[in-house]
Amino acid sequence: MVKRIFTFLIVLLPIAAAAQTHTYIDADGIKWYYKLSGNNATLVRPNQFTPGVQNQYCRWTDIDNSSKIGTVRGVIKVPATVSDGTNTYPVTKLEKLIFWDNGAKGFTFEPTTTLSVIQERIFQAYMESYLQFVDMTAVQSSVSFESDWTPTRPITRGAGPFYRISASTLIYLPNGTNRNLLDEEGKTSTVSMSGENIVDINFIIDGVCNFFKVYDKNLTNAGFTVNTHSVYVPHAFTAKKAYFDREFSNTTGFGISTLYLPFPTKLPSGMRAYELKENGFDAVGDKAFIFTPIAAIDTLKANHPYLVQITDGQNHRLDTMYNVKVPATPDISTTAVAGTGGGVWQFNGTTETIDNATAAAKGMYNLKNNRWYPVRTSTTGGHIGAFRCFVNSTDGSMLAKGFAIVLDDNETTSIDEIRHSEAEIQSGKYRIYDLSGRFVGTDLNTLPSGQIYIANGKKFYKM
Repeated sequence: MVKRIFTFLIVLLPIAAAAQTHTYIDADGIKWYYKLSGNNATLVRPNQFTPGVQNQYCRWTDIDNSSKIGTVRGVIKVPATVSDGTNTYPVTKLEKLIFWDNGAKGFTFEPTTTLSVIQERIFQAYMESYLQFVDMTAVQSSVSFESDWTPTRPITRGAGPFYRISASTLIYLPNGTNRNLLDEEGKTSTVSMSGENIVDINFIIDGVCNFFKVYDKNLTNAGFTVNTHSVYVPHAFTAKKAYFDREFSNTTGFGISTLYLPFPTKLPSGMRAYELKENGFDAVGDKAFIFTPIAAIDTLKANHPYLVQITDGQNHRLDTMYNVKVPATPDISTTAVAGTGGGVWQFNGTTETIDNATAAAKGMYNLKNNRWYPVRTSTTGGHIGAFRCFVNSTDGSMLAKGFAIVLDDNETTSIDEIRHSEAEIQSGKYRIYDLSGRFVGTDLNTLPSGQIYIANGKKFYKM
């Protein structure tokens, strides 16, 4: 019997090592993580699961093992290149989920001609979102947007790179992007992912937005907590259609409020807008704001403060505007209206919510439920809402108690006449009526604040 001898040769093949993760700190102090493929860099997520190690641009795990959003609340600029101190590498790809649960206000991109791939779900939100805009206008290369669910139409908030971004967030795609890449045909379900079922909404390409929708409150049906509905416009654009979804309510019976929009608009029949005309002192020495109406046919300017009043007793919504120019968001210090007469008081507005601490520190007054309230740090929830107006002084002064705003519906009346009339009304000479025509007395100081009164043919809004 012949024995057969078998020789087994075990060949050990080299196992490809996983690409090493490197770090790079930019001029803003953001620590970026990246991997190399040849001389090209892919920006990636840092480790998100080491308890107590914070991440700046994506979620991280606290020492109690709870998940937290990224720590940066401002604007994050995505670098075009990274460096190891010796060599510089162009960024060509953004890895899937890189900005998962970030806490930033916005993202911009450094000018680049090398970025070629953006993988899906890079801005995915599952917890909280403060994101107001994504600005990719500086990306000058041809970018492939990846989406496993909708590979031929990858741009939607229901799939692809922009999966789970709130509908209120403005997304500026690279100039030249084919709008057919938006999944309008497939109608990817986006309500639970963004709060809105319209796909091509608040996307800007080549300076054009098909539908610019401004929301009056935080979206609540997006599947995550949307912490802002503020609007910041980094670049001007043309909106083929623009709409503000606020309902102006007359439930209080007085129907006076404020308006400050990022696009020009018109008021419907049954509403009237007023501009600040005079800022100074009346004849008895009290500080006074005097507002005069604009013509009903006039267009309300973008980023300009207005008082608006319901004149027919009905609730109203603004009409949709078409083919309007939306300017870049200005510094609100440049939009304040002081009126004639000098003084330190000014009337202003904002498209971004001003938080409690900031509003209180600047002595801002907020019109709410037909009454002006000073924003105090002791007042829970006190703030200046987006698309609303406020009054404040340039030197920190506070308004006198019982201060009245004059709504001068007679545009030919002189300021001296208004001052004289107001002085007489405050002296108790005239009978005062509410808007229903009911006599309420002659002493303005004894009447409830936050209501409009009529005396001597003039409307007064008592603060």
